[in-house]
Amino acid sequence: MKSLLATAVVLLLAGCQNVTFYTGGGHVAEEERTALVEGEHNGSWQARDLSVKYHYARKQDQMHIDGTIYFADLLRDNFTLVHDFHLAVILIDAQGKVLGTHGLIGSSRDDLTPLSFKTRVPLPPNTVSMAFSYQGTALGGGDHEGGGSAYFWKYPVR
Repeated sequence: MKSLLATAVVLLLAGCQNVTFYTGGGHVAEEERTALVEGEHNGSWQARDLSVKYHYARKQDQMHIDGTIYFADLLRDNFTLVHDFHLAVILIDAQGKVLGTHGLIGSSRDDLTPLSFKTRVPLPPNTVSMAFSYQGTALGGGDHEGGGSAYFWKYPVR
C-alpha cells in the first residue's frame, strides 16, 4: 500500500512538472526581448499563434500593463474553443537572464475572440526588458467533448 501511494505521489508531481515553466538561471535571446523604459509606451508583439497589442507604464520598480490578445487565423480557422489559456510576461536583466515571471491572464473561455487583460507587475531590481510567453489548448467541435485538439505555446527561455 505504501509503495502504491508513493508511486501515485511521484506521478502526480511529475504531471505538475509538465505545466510549470522553470525560469531559474534561464536566458532569453536578444531578439525575443522588448526594452522596458520609464514612462508610458504602446507596443505590439506577434507570435505564430497570436498577437498582443499592449500599453505599459513603468515607474521605477513597477509596471502597469494592459492589452488585447488576438488569436491567429491558424487557430480561428481550425478550432472553435480555447481551454486553459495563460499569457505571462518574463522579466529580464541586461544580460538576458530571467529575473522572474508574472502572469498577465489565465482563461478557460469558450471562444477565440479577442481577450483583454490589465494588471500591475512588480519589477525585480535590474529589470531592463520583458518577453511574452503563452500556453493553451485549442479544441474543435462545438463543446469540450468533441473534435480535435492542439496544444499551442511559446516559451523563449533557454
